[in-house]
Amino acid sequence: MLGNVSVNQVLHDRILGNDIRILYIAPDESYLYWIELAKDGGMPRKESLSDLETRMLAEELVKADDTWLPPTDDSNEKNRKHREECWELLGSALMNEPEIYEKSARAGILQPIADESGRLVSNLYPMLKRYWRYGKVKNAFLPADERKGGKGQTRRLRKNSGPTPGENATCSKILTETDIGLFEKYYNKYYLKGNGNSLQDVYDRMIREEYSDKTDNGSGIEQITSHGHGGAPTFRQFQYWHMKNRDRNLETVEREGESAMNLKERATTGKADFGMRGPGAQYQIDATVADVYLVSRFNRANIIGRPIVYFVKDTFSRIVTGLYVGLEGPSWMGMAMALYNAFTDKVDFCHKYGIEITEDQWPCHHLPFAMIGDRGELESEHGERLANRLGIQIDNTPPYRGDLKPIIERHFRILNDSVVHRLPGNVKPDMSQRCGKDYRRDATLDLEQFTRIMIVNTLTYNKVTMQSFEPSAEMMKAGVELTPLALWNWGIHNSSGALRVADEETCRLALMPEDTCDITREGIKFHKLFYSCDRAVREQWFENARRDGSYKLKVSYDPRDVHAIYVWSDGEHKPDRAVLLNWEQKFDGKSSEECDYEMEVIDALKGKRAKQDKDAILTADNYVDSVLAEAKAMKADISGKSKTEMLSGIKFNRKQEKETQRAKESFVREDEDPETDETSETGTAVSSQDTRGKREMTDLEKLIWGIEDE
Repeated sequence: MLGNVSVNQVLHDRILGNDIRILYIAPDESYLYWIELAKDGGMPRKESLSDLETRMLAEELVKADDTWLPPTDDSNEKNRKHREECWELLGSALMNEPEIYEKSARAGILQPIADESGRLVSNLYPMLKRYWRYGKVKNAFLPADERKGGKGQTRRLRKNSGPTPGENATCSKILTETDIGLFEKYYNKYYLKGNGNSLQDVYDRMIREEYSDKTDNGSGIEQITSHGHGGAPTFRQFQYWHMKNRDRNLETVEREGESAMNLKERATTGKADFGMRGPGAQYQIDATVADVYLVSRFNRANIIGRPIVYFVKDTFSRIVTGLYVGLEGPSWMGMAMALYNAFTDKVDFCHKYGIEITEDQWPCHHLPFAMIGDRGELESEHGERLANRLGIQIDNTPPYRGDLKPIIERHFRILNDSVVHRLPGNVKPDMSQRCGKDYRRDATLDLEQFTRIMIVNTLTYNKVTMQSFEPSAEMMKAGVELTPLALWNWGIHNSSGALRVADEETCRLALMPEDTCDITREGIKFHKLFYSCDRAVREQWFENARRDGSYKLKVSYDPRDVHAIYVWSDGEHKPDRAVLLNWEQKFDGKSSEECDYEMEVIDALKGKRAKQDKDAILTADNYVDSVLAEAKAMKADISGKSKTEMLSGIKFNRKQEKETQRAKESFVREDEDPETDETSETGTAVSSQDTRGKREMTDLEKLIWGIEDE
């Protein structure tokens, strides 16, 4: 919507004397497409919104009645069939806005339709024009006779050329200084400082508050009556004042913020590589979510989503010095993998993916002098560690200022234009449209295959001429090829001095996150897991911790694999590698996230049983209390016995109880049927199988069983 002009609006060009129809207005209102309505008019044309505003304010373009009306009679079966055939043929193409209006994209949209229908592409263009000229409705495809013209052309109504110059002059108010002052007041208060108010909203508020009468009609609602033509400024006058006096930069800053102004509308008179003294002076790093869906290597029917792609580029030569394709991030670990790739040898890296190269094909394995990236990953202790351990100067761009690292930002577009757009499963613009095809179902590549494609694409980019690159005078004098690889090699020999190298272990340790661990008597405790190392055993760390208490040390770790950590002892310049203890091997090879999840599952299971466990304990306690009560009720009266009498018979009492218990627990004694038991004269039950009945009892046994001699 542009003021009171919208899609399908017909305007009359008073300079050229023809009518045009607006076909499409961009969502951000930066541009639009229109088509000339004359029979011999061309295809849609693109125009910026500001240019159209200027032409309307100058009254070169004025509103006109829509006399290009489509046929409405669809009672004829033949005509209806023709309409449906045309719509079925072109409907999907017509909905593909705004690409269908662009000449470069239109042929690609129409060619598949022509191939499938057996028509020529040139035969589809008249149908497109007819649809656009007659209001972008389905009935535009209905055949009809024109009142003046041949068969098959739509009847034209009387043409209205719009108002002539000065025709509405009496309707406009002659502006005074007061009016201009009100324009400025409402513009500053409600357009610049408002909550995204449109110019029309501001104008309506001004008319309501300054150029209207308010009356009470008895309903409790004030009736607003504007002063009308001649008594109030028109919207066109307010628009014209706005166009003449606006400060675009100020508007953007006030309405959208300074970041938006710097990103979208600031002048770009500088160059990102100006002042770079050679390769390695500055690397740029950034990540993007690739516009393609991948499948799992383990089950290719499973879609795993879109991969994260990190690139590291040298500002001086534009060469890609590092690459990472994976599922980490955007995060520090994803960035760490890209930086590690930038700092280390590429021959081994490519070999892992079955791509054999030589050192001179990708000779980048150096540390830069400075690194520039987005805030977040580098604006943390990770960035400080790069500076402290590897001597890299860290520069972060302000928020939402990707334009300050244009070299790496531009590379993502190169990536899509060169390869991603033609991969199966790539994201298409119409994917979110109604009835649009879900291209995720086309996913075919797995992560390793996509990585191989990115490697080859990078190797190709590094040796292809950069058409937009501006060489320096020294480069022109040397006649160096304008490829990233040639510029890198030339810079190494002529402009270098910033490049450095470091061994792989140093790079890894500098890129790993750091934390603290506890030295305990059970081992080195880190994130609830226990580790050990040769030095800890040799210097008796765990024994000392048991005697003197636990203490902390710094560790470097990789959250993707808990198998080992690196423990930094106080004052040492190299850490000791500690591995999981044997009884922790169930977590070996898993990530920190997986371990945390499994521990949470275990805790949840324990928590789930908490009530049942508590109930069981309470039940047991209750039974103990009942037995104690029973025993207390059976307790003998010992009030008449002395302490000596009570304690002197313990040994004898124990022996007597042991003999009884032995007879009861014996393995060789079979269970007896109670009916076969006999009762002795003393009242004691004696089994018929009891061995004591087959021999003479000793005096001690008689004493124990309370049997007197006959």
